[in-house]
Amino acid sequence: MEYVYIAFIAMIGPVILSIINGYQRKRDKEEDWARQDLVAARVEEAAQKAVEVAKQASVAARLLLQENRRTAEYNSVTNGKIDAVALQATEIHELVNSAMSEEMRRNMESQEAVLLVLLELKEVKETSGLGISEDLIARIEATKSTISDLKTALVDRAKAAKAAEVITRE
Repeated sequence: MEYVYIAFIAMIGPVILSIINGYQRKRDKEEDWARQDLVAARVEEAAQKAVEVAKQASVAARLLLQENRRTAEYNSVTNGKIDAVALQATEIHELVNSAMSEEMRRNMESQEAVLLVLLELKEVKETSGLGISEDLIARIEATKSTISDLKTALVDRAKAAKAAEVITRE
């Protein structure tokens, strides 16, 4: 009977090892499945978050587009108003420059009239033998200088007005 026990023990050893290996393989597979389920859950969670982020990005893009359209419309209106104000400013500037040039022209004509009177006074004093004062000569020279300055200024203003007109047309 000893041989039977020895045979039984020899035969039962591999069976027990096979059963133990089977339990270990089953446990390993269950652990793998649990890990795979955990990874799948995390992937699904990440996918849901990505979908949510995409939805939020879509809403943000739509809002940004609406705001851009509103801003473009506002800028269009504002630019129109700025253009109108610029045109008014240009017209006012032209009127002021025109009035100032006209005033300078009148002043020049007045100075020319004063010069004529001064020159006639000088001639009268010379012909009548009265002495010509240094004051009279200084006044004549100052008036000539003023007339010359006014002529130069009027020529410069006319050139500037033409240049501004060319720029305005462009």
